[in-house]
Amino acid sequence: MTKLIDEKTLDFIENNFEHLHLIAEFMGSIQKEMMKRMASHDNSKLSPIEIEGFVEKSPELKKMEYGSPEYFKSLESFKEVLKHHYDNNRHHPEHFGDAGVSGMNVIDLLEMICDWSASSQRMATKDFFSGLPVQKDRFNLDPQLYSIIVNTMEFLTGEICPDEIRNILEAVPDNKQD
Repeated sequence: MTKLIDEKTLDFIENNFEHLHLIAEFMGSIQKEMMKRMASHDNSKLSPIEIEGFVEKSPELKKMEYGSPEYFKSLESFKEVLKHHYDNNRHHPEHFGDAGVSGMNVIDLLEMICDWSASSQRMATKDFFSGLPVQKDRFNLDPQLYSIIVNTMEFLTGEICPDEIRNILEAVPDNKQD
């Protein structure tokens, strides 16, 4: 004999399906925006004002250690190009002026992390995690966001962040789950 579903259970099931539908809509919006950004990432580098500067500086920057004094000195020599680039690309904290990372949304942060990871592959060290302490200082990342970035990159890459980088801020807990 089959037991009929009572009205309370039926209401719960209907509400749950509505909830799942809304989640799918929100996640679809995120996916759509990420696809849009994936297709247009750094297109401004091909603009007349940027291309010449990046063509000139990219080979030089590739040879340097990210965050070194010579790296930042090299950036100074084409600050007008970088200003244009940052002004036109919201995945850079500089896009938001004094607010920096705090002015960003989660989509901006995801694109920023992907950009940092891809950019690290062009540098002499080719290591995302080794550049994180520089990013922490450069962009005033708080302990919670720093930990989220480490956890996200471990998840995406399958690599383990070295403890000396993970624990650079004593307030950053080891959130690894076995």
